[in-house]
Amino acid sequence: MITLRKSEERRHIASENQKTWMTFDWENQNDPLRDGFGALKIFNEEILNPGRVFTLQTQQDMVVVTYVNEGVMIFNRPQKGKSGVLETGEFHQDVTTAGLKQFAHNASPTDSARLFQSVFTHGTKLPQPGGEK
Repeated sequence: MITLRKSEERRHIASENQKTWMTFDWENQNDPLRDGFGALKIFNEEILNPGRVFTLQTQQDMVVVTYVNEGVMIFNRPQKGKSGVLETGEFHQDVTTAGLKQFAHNASPTDSARLFQSVFTHGTKLPQPGGEK
């Protein structure tokens, strides 16, 4: 069965750093998809304000796939000694460790960046792209 989740039905959170549209609302007891869909636990659209930082911290080991729809992001995984740049149209896949923070920084001082983040339970087999960033 396909469940249609319209944009205006998604939970919206706004702060000085970003705007987030959550497809699965884990805080809403009435949301039938609050626990995600199978291995997919988070599917968020993020609009990051110019020069701002996005932080992701999970409560368990997870696989995170980020797609940059607009803009340029600098990602930093300090615990793993990894960092890099993601440009429009690029994907990044990483495994998080419970409780540790991961950061993404909008590289533009003037333009917003738009990205999509999918978070899967650890152990999920994802297709391997030709090359990972």
